[in-house]
Amino acid sequence: MSNLLRLSACLFVLLSFNAKALVVNGCTIEPYTSCVGADLRFMPLNNANLTNANLSHAELTNTQLNGANLSGADLFGAYAVNARMSDANLRYADLTNIDLRGAELNNADLYGANLTNIDLRYAELFGANLIDADLTGINLTSAFLDDADLSNVNFSGAVLTNASLSNALLSGANLSGVNLIGNDLHGADLTNANLRLAYLSEANLSGANLINANLSGADLLLANLSGADLSGADLNFAQLFATDLSGANLSFADLSGAFLSGANLNGALYNDQTVLNFDPVAKGMINVSPIPLPAGIYLFLSGLVGLGLMRGRNG
Repeated sequence: MSNLLRLSACLFVLLSFNAKALVVNGCTIEPYTSCVGADLRFMPLNNANLTNANLSHAELTNTQLNGANLSGADLFGAYAVNARMSDANLRYADLTNIDLRGAELNNADLYGANLTNIDLRYAELFGANLIDADLTGINLTSAFLDDADLSNVNFSGAVLTNASLSNALLSGANLSGVNLIGNDLHGADLTNANLRLAYLSEANLSGANLINANLSGADLLLANLSGADLSGADLNFAQLFATDLSGANLSFADLSGAFLSGANLNGALYNDQTVLNFDPVAKGMINVSPIPLPAGIYLFLSGLVGLGLMRGRNG
């Protein structure tokens, strides 16, 4: 009888201990857990704390991780097609080579995360924070990144064909040579962005902020840049065939060597510092440089002031 009581007590302690952390297919759901290759498919793990967990090569298809804390987690090579990770904390997580096709990461925090060579085709990242993340070689074909913060992101070798980036923050981003054909970038902030030799044909950049952006040699065939702010931008040797630049601000921009056959520049703004290789007036452009006052105007005005003072004294 005493042995039976002892066994019962041991079982109670064991069950109480295990109740503290969920165990799924041998994987304990807790911080710093090691679950390499674990099968967590279709599991509801919303708001789980998996800080610094090792989930490399894990099966996460359709797993629900909304609001989960995965900061610093290792997700290298995981299979997470259609995973749900909206509002999740993935700061500094390693997502290298992960398959996230069709996944939902809306408003997720991916600050400083490593997303090298991952597959995010058709994924949703509305309002996600990707500041300083490494997106080298990432595939974002037809992904939704509207209102996302991608400041200072490295997109070297990335594919963004038909991706939606409306109102996204891309200031200082490296998009050199990147495929952005047909992208929706209207209202996006691309201040100081590197778009050298980028493919932007048929992209929508209407109302975008491209102040001081590097667009030298970029392909902007049939792109929409109406109302965009391109002040100080480098458009040297850019291909602007049939590009809509109506109402764009080109003050201080460099268009030397740009190819502008069929481009619409009606109402576009320029100043005396804009570098052009054509007659801007003939293109319907508007010079916004301040009109210099005549050289003698200051002497004339000072004389009027002096007369006014004399009259005041005599009065």
